[in-house]
Amino acid sequence: MSTSTISEGFGGVPAPNDLIQTMRKVEPEAIETELDTSWRAANASALASGGHAGARNTVMTLVIYANNRSEARRALAVLNDPGAQASRAIVIVPVGATGDAPIEAYIATRTQAQDGGVMSYGEQIVLMAHDGAVQHLPGTLLPLIVAGLPSFFWWMGEPPWRTELLESLMDSSDRLIVDTAAMPQPERSLMALDDLMRRKKSSCAISDLN
Repeated sequence: MSTSTISEGFGGVPAPNDLIQTMRKVEPEAIETELDTSWRAANASALASGGHAGARNTVMTLVIYANNRSEARRALAVLNDPGAQASRAIVIVPVGATGDAPIEAYIATRTQAQDGGVMSYGEQIVLMAHDGAVQHLPGTLLPLIVAGLPSFFWWMGEPPWRTELLESLMDSSDRLIVDTAAMPQPERSLMALDDLMRRKKSSCAISDLN
């Protein structure tokens, strides 16, 4: 059996609500640096207490577009399952207009003990985009995708077909994942999905959870 825990990180600003309560807020441009700092501190703490250091053995990048906070909670619940593969997971969620920065970033590290005491790890990044900033997400997201590993992009619900946002995010991925069972007009959606497959088949594969 494996067990997993979510690390709140070391330093930084605590997350403000239940969606990201086990995460900490960082500046979007400092995500990589802050993740490195969190892992160094977590491993130093583990070694000091006689435990094992975690191995950063990411096998893929998984990007999830959640249309609202409810979908984002579902996505994080899946990612926190002890059986989830070691990965860098990035959850994108639009949150409407506020007085905060256009894009807020939150991070967490996930350690998982396998049989025999071998440790593996995962990283979670939540990007909360306020009104007007959603179209700038591809520029923030692209540097976070781990080079040389498969990248998957899961759009929860019905994607906005033939939009720059969908196709820009898709172009940075090896596979798009959708669920036509969750779409209100399946026949229309299947036609749109067929059109997308014909146009993108050479650059990005497509999978339907249904």
